[in-house]
Amino acid sequence: MLSKIKIFFSIIIAFFTVGCATPRIPIPVVSYEANIVKSNLTVAIVVDDLFLQQAYKTSQLFTTWIYPLGDVLPLMIEKSLRNRFAVADIVPDYEASDYKVIIRPALDKFYAQVPATTFSSTNTDIKITYGVTYSGSEFSVTGRGTNEEITEDDKALFASYKRKLDYKFQAAGDAGIAILHCLEDLNVQLAKELKARTSAGVAQ
Repeated sequence: MLSKIKIFFSIIIAFFTVGCATPRIPIPVVSYEANIVKSNLTVAIVVDDLFLQQAYKTSQLFTTWIYPLGDVLPLMIEKSLRNRFAVADIVPDYEASDYKVIIRPALDKFYAQVPATTFSSTNTDIKITYGVTYSGSEFSVTGRGTNEEITEDDKALFASYKRKLDYKFQAAGDAGIAILHCLEDLNVQLAKELKARTSAGVAQ
């Protein structure tokens, strides 16, 4: 009898072990095409270990989806800033002084709610803060993005993801939209703050 009980529990454990999946959400590293004149400022992007280790997990039944934010966000930030500035590079801290502007990003919030059905959109919300150093002046800007309002550019960038039946691609598209909206918000605020400080006499 005892051996039967052991076998029963072994089967249960095996079921949960095999049945639990942890797929990664394949967020694409993309950016909007910026039809603007680039600033001639050079930008250093310094990311710390905490930022690189950022990940978000969300579960439903026997599946846990992982958003590898630390892998994706630095590259998306770099790509976004390169659309706005003459130079924008991810560099180690000791090289940052060679650039006019130094940006240190921090993830304040990321939330992605698994929908009732995997064919529905995933409500995604992200907030990022840039700690900025510009010619000795320090300030910060915070941006927020969601996938609540989808533009024509969003549809074009993520059409192939949203057409897929696999939920991880659906979620990746929603996350990508939210991230890009957040980065655009940051770009607008950053440009405004840099212009104000330049006009106020901060050397360019």
